[in-house]
Amino acid sequence: MNKVVLFALFALLFTLAPAFSEEAHKVKEVVVTATRTERSPEEIAENVTVITGQEIKNRSYRTVKEVLNEVPGLSITTYGNRGSLASPSLRGSTAGQVLVLIDGKRLNSPTSGYFDLNNLLVPLETIERIEVLRGASSALYGAEAMGGVINIITKIPDTPEATLSAYYGSHDTRNYTLSTTGRTGKLGFVLGATKEESNGFRENTDYDLWGVNGKLTYTFSNEATITLNADYGYRSAGVPGSATFPTPTSRQRDINSFLGATVNFKTFRFDLYRHYAELFSLSTRSTGTIETTVTGGALQHTLFIGNAHAVTSGVELIPEKAEGTQIGERERTRKGLFVQDEFAFLKNATLTAGVRYDDFDEGSRFTPRVSVLYRPFENTILRGAAGMGYRIPTFNDLYWPDTGFTAGNPSLKPEKSTEYELSVEQKILKGLTAKALVFHKEVEDLIQWAPDATGKWMPTNISEARIRGVEVNADLALGRVTLFASYYYQDPTDMVTGQKITFMPRHTVKGDIVYKTLGGFTASIEEQYVSYYMGYGSKPESWSYGVTNGKVSQKLKLFGGKVKSEIFLIGKNLFNKEYNLYSKGGIFYPMPPVEVFGGLSVHF
Repeated sequence: MNKVVLFALFALLFTLAPAFSEEAHKVKEVVVTATRTERSPEEIAENVTVITGQEIKNRSYRTVKEVLNEVPGLSITTYGNRGSLASPSLRGSTAGQVLVLIDGKRLNSPTSGYFDLNNLLVPLETIERIEVLRGASSALYGAEAMGGVINIITKIPDTPEATLSAYYGSHDTRNYTLSTTGRTGKLGFVLGATKEESNGFRENTDYDLWGVNGKLTYTFSNEATITLNADYGYRSAGVPGSATFPTPTSRQRDINSFLGATVNFKTFRFDLYRHYAELFSLSTRSTGTIETTVTGGALQHTLFIGNAHAVTSGVELIPEKAEGTQIGERERTRKGLFVQDEFAFLKNATLTAGVRYDDFDEGSRFTPRVSVLYRPFENTILRGAAGMGYRIPTFNDLYWPDTGFTAGNPSLKPEKSTEYELSVEQKILKGLTAKALVFHKEVEDLIQWAPDATGKWMPTNISEARIRGVEVNADLALGRVTLFASYYYQDPTDMVTGQKITFMPRHTVKGDIVYKTLGGFTASIEEQYVSYYMGYGSKPESWSYGVTNGKVSQKLKLFGGKVKSEIFLIGKNLFNKEYNLYSKGGIFYPMPPVEVFGGLSVHF
């Protein structure tokens, strides 16, 4: 079956679907990442994408990485299957310029600067929603939020439920997941565990991973709650190297543990957390271990002044430690103060303005941001924003040892950015919403590893970049069919050379169709096409790929309807395309061929 036939079948289902149905498309009710306060998506001036737990369930996603890969303006660089590195980019940013949070708490590493999404072993069944805030967000979140924020929000304990899920598929891949949630009086809990093994799709791409997660909440009153989180993840995987330079004996082991506590009392919120990560690598050339610990604490308060102002202010303290074979023992403490005012100056307009001051070992930084929302008509929302971002050098950038071939640079300055965006969101018909957005970003003092006059590779603040882009997307809910489509274009320019920045996405088209019946049958197709900027003098479209994924599932009732279950079939790279997400200087990392996974989930 080719693509034309496949999409023709879904077009037929789309045509035969009954009239508009509100049940097919749930409104995303709450967003917290944009303002650090709970707001309706239609009330905030920032552009945020929200993926709900139900949307995750309907599609072929197996990991958080796969969920995020469908977000407009967000791309994932990965080097193979789930055992490899997966790092996010927002609007042409580096992975270290994207802050990754779980329930509002930081996960980025102080050594690399980023968080490997394949190390997030939280079962998808325990995720309430994922919020993606695009654009410079350092005014609220400080360093690492230069390109944006990804916030994975886990479920709030409520209705008692347990789910046992298992699937088996290509490359002898086996996955087992258990999740349960419930409440006893004032005490609620969410527990999850996952285990996955695979032989891999090429030599030395096997992996073995498992994770356990827990969340407890205690409600003292309507205005006072305490939440405790505990997560642990383990991954052992082969490191196959590129197709050009394979490393068939290299191995890697990752351990991540996370402890967190959140206290909400009236208009106050207090967060305390500890994230420990250990990376052990073994290769024919060297063996190394790096351990990092990030301990964070944040206190914030929201003051309501009449009906017009909501002033949120806070303080954040982030001690970071690292000990590694290469960099030795390093530590620093970052301190931040922020204030933000959400000002409803008209019945149909809101102005949000904020600023943050951060102090760190390498200096200090003020980062402001202002955004405005205006509704000229009932179904039209106009948004505009301007903000600044920054990223401090990592421990690797500063303290990598002088080997004669490489060396760190303790004199590095923070990277800086200024970003502007405008957007219009329009409800065209009942069930149909479209949005168009343009942005302009200028980045200074980019840290780039390059050879010096002696040939030694060192990081320096030598790069300046300008990235402009356009994003258009639409959601449609029509009867039992929902459809999403987006187009993203970006123009990245190196302001030092005047050339395009190569190996960055140029055109990105993403879309999916989900069809659901009253009998419990669900089918989805997800499509993605990406073309990249290539080397100077070559066609920008000379490196591109298109991938199609899909899922079908059927709900069942067992034991007279007392036990609900679901059987499902997931297909990845359905048309068996040969492609890769990293290709530079003749070095590339193949992505998996067509993969099929079949499974069963049981709900108690």
